[in-house]
Amino acid sequence: MRGAVTYRVLKLAEKASGPWCKPIMVCSNSITGGPIPPAGRDVLAALAGDGAVVVAARTFAGSFSNYTCLVRLRTRRGTMERVVLRRFSVEGEIAARRAHAEFGALKLLRGSGVPVPDALYLDPTGEVLGRPGLVTSFIEGRQVYDPENTSAWARALASALASIHSVRYEPARMAFLFDGNHIGTWFLRDEAAAGQITAAPGGEDVIRQVRGLYASLAPDRPSLIHVDFWPGNVLWDAGRISAVVDWEEASYGDPAFDLGYLRANIARRGLDKAGDDLLEAYEAETGAPVKNLGLWELSACARAMPNVSVRIANERMRSFIEGARRRAGL
Repeated sequence: MRGAVTYRVLKLAEKASGPWCKPIMVCSNSITGGPIPPAGRDVLAALAGDGAVVVAARTFAGSFSNYTCLVRLRTRRGTMERVVLRRFSVEGEIAARRAHAEFGALKLLRGSGVPVPDALYLDPTGEVLGRPGLVTSFIEGRQVYDPENTSAWARALASALASIHSVRYEPARMAFLFDGNHIGTWFLRDEAAAGQITAAPGGEDVIRQVRGLYASLAPDRPSLIHVDFWPGNVLWDAGRISAVVDWEEASYGDPAFDLGYLRANIARRGLDKAGDDLLEAYEAETGAPVKNLGLWELSACARAMPNVSVRIANERMRSFIEGARRRAGL
């Protein structure tokens, strides 16, 4: 999930070119989730059809909570098919829940205007695939972290988020979703995490402010939210977003969560103007000002504070945090 390197363009991965491209490894050891069992290979072959057989399964390094393999299959006619196998590294019930959440979200979003892979197969127990997980279609694309046209990049991200958030939460048919507001404030209930944040420069004030703002959270109608919407989970092809991926924590919750999380990530990259363009475009798309944005921006900053790489961008984040406080009315 965080920092995950997923669904990458095969030809680029094989060349291992560019700073975003990690080495690929055969899906056959503990680092990659273990070998694909025979029953799992049979399922993958059946999904490709035409007497297909698995000829290669390679994973992309960089994932923290899942192992993502690009599986290539050869059909009886000699044509090559590709699917994506995602298996979760966490154990127990949470792995099954993540598999259900991602599979359900992908099904939910088909035909919605949000570009996502097709959900092809779900194995929440791991009995078939070797670990709890799912199989999806393969979509061409690459991550864009430093766009040439930051304004157009930001507007496209805003449009994708607005489309995601237009899916309103319906408990009866979306029971697979997590509670996103709960996920976004988990550190308030974890003494060790709170201690790490408090120990970071400025962390004590930020966590206190998040606690106070969350206690008086202005209600907003919950929608579908991604929870980990950042440039690493958005693929581009030919100048357009080709897919939003990594839905393992798909949730219902305050749509400002995703926006605050993305704006904090953009600020750490020094793309302040893009963050402003993102907010402006999002509000234009939705036709309303964003509620609770300051809270979720501060929450995103708090969650990142123990990370050493984030502290390197300390000056940028101090400025962003001050802006978040103003937006929260503090």
